[in-house]
Amino acid sequence: MSVKLALILCISFIAVVFLSCGDKEIPEESSPLKLIWETPLQGQTDIYKHIAIKDDVVYKNGIVTGSMEGDKRVLKMIDLNDKSVRWTWQEDIALAFGINRMYQFNKYLVVQLRKNTYCIDLETGKSKFIFNKDIYFDLWVAGIGNSFFIGTNDYSNGLEADLYKGDIATGEVKKYLTPDYQREFPAKEPLDRTIYKSTVTIYQGDTLLFLPYVEPNPPYDMFPKMGLYNMTKGKWLYQNKKVVDPATGYNTMPNGAKIVGDRIYLASGHDMICFELLTGKEIWRRNDFLHLFPFAFFGFEIYGNKLVAHTQGGKTYAIDTNTGKDIWTLEKVGDPNSFMRQNNGVLYYIAGGRLLCVDIENGQILASLSSPDHDILQERVVVVPQANGDKAKVVIMSYQNMYVYEAIR
Repeated sequence: MSVKLALILCISFIAVVFLSCGDKEIPEESSPLKLIWETPLQGQTDIYKHIAIKDDVVYKNGIVTGSMEGDKRVLKMIDLNDKSVRWTWQEDIALAFGINRMYQFNKYLVVQLRKNTYCIDLETGKSKFIFNKDIYFDLWVAGIGNSFFIGTNDYSNGLEADLYKGDIATGEVKKYLTPDYQREFPAKEPLDRTIYKSTVTIYQGDTLLFLPYVEPNPPYDMFPKMGLYNMTKGKWLYQNKKVVDPATGYNTMPNGAKIVGDRIYLASGHDMICFELLTGKEIWRRNDFLHLFPFAFFGFEIYGNKLVAHTQGGKTYAIDTNTGKDIWTLEKVGDPNSFMRQNNGVLYYIAGGRLLCVDIENGQILASLSSPDHDILQERVVVVPQANGDKAKVVIMSYQNMYVYEAIR
């Protein structure tokens, strides 16, 4: 682990602990959610055997969880209709195995873990391929169709931060793109060069690849930049566009950007910025958020005209995507510890050790639910829409059990 990553994790942990111990008023237990069923999660209470899954991994009304079989850590696909186990996936996986920013295309799941890229067939639970290169990669995967992208993170060997492109159909992975960096390289830790999670979109018939990245800005900080590459035409539309002025601290962009239509939404440090897609021109900017790391680890989401984000100050914002102005704010609900999910006008996320359900139109808290077994809730909530007009299923997990509820609406 690099010094930079260790420092980020340390500071983030301290921030979460400090803020969670502050005067954060969480609503009294109140839940109109109906519990459908529950099932134990084998082996997930042991930190050395636990598989940390934070993002959605859902296929045909089944959900992937971590588990144990004998002394082996495995993934299991659990059917949400009858809680049966459809399949078990087992490879020689490392202790730090987890699924965070993965890429799923139809029945294929691509997960990056340091030097290994796993492609799992969610229909059968078999590995389509495992790509291994003696280079460390960041723990994110982006993609479009059969193409997926991963970024190198191997400064110990003095390597540049490069973008690799993989093909799900063939399992071939090759170096694809390197920004035209302007800063001297190599730099000493913790001032490493990093490509953060990329975003791919189709706009006006062209496939566009957006790259957020940072360069060292000695002596202490980083210079966050961005570039847009037209994959269809094979050329950069722009590079080295400034995101924020470098200042002491980590202006990281670990969650990448959201692209909606002709706009890019990107968080770096305390700033949330909206840019024009094709030019990189700034449209609006907010820098009044309490967040050293940009909406740390779980980022922000966009639903219609609302950009919804949490901050370290225990505050939730719904921001107008066109103007950057607040539509509503929600305070004193604890610090969010999961990706947000939305269904039928309701936001679902873990905060302050509870599942919160919030009306996306006005910020009203509709439900507050702690773990029925009084254990800590995992940093994951999954909302799975159902067929035939049935209510969606809301899945939360402690480190002992999985709980499946019927959605509020």
